[in-house]
Amino acid sequence: MFFFHKNSDLGDLTTYSPFSFTANTAGISEANFSCLRLGRICFVSGMMKPKIAGTPLSLGILSIKPVNGVFFHISAFDRVAGWGTFGTDGILSCNIATTMIGENCIVNFAYIAAD
Repeated sequence: MFFFHKNSDLGDLTTYSPFSFTANTAGISEANFSCLRLGRICFVSGMMKPKIAGTPLSLGILSIKPVNGVFFHISAFDRVAGWGTFGTDGILSCNIATTMIGENCIVNFAYIAAD
């Protein structure tokens, strides 16, 4: 959980539109993500339950694109379940291990917004 206070240099903490999920998310049976923005810093936190394994499994597109690509770990409580990338095109993709099909997988990362 993140705790912030108002700072005139950073602005207010705001919720922004999470993923624009498309047909590419056929490999995910459940997904619940929170996307927050504080100035140009964006925080993505959530959980997903994959139905298929492999790479790349495209999750969808985030409305706020990053300045640089982001690499992040996907964990399943007590172990790393895979990894993901978030490119400057706004597309979020991941690689899920076969052993994690049907498990709750946790995603947490932060990035600098391009705009």
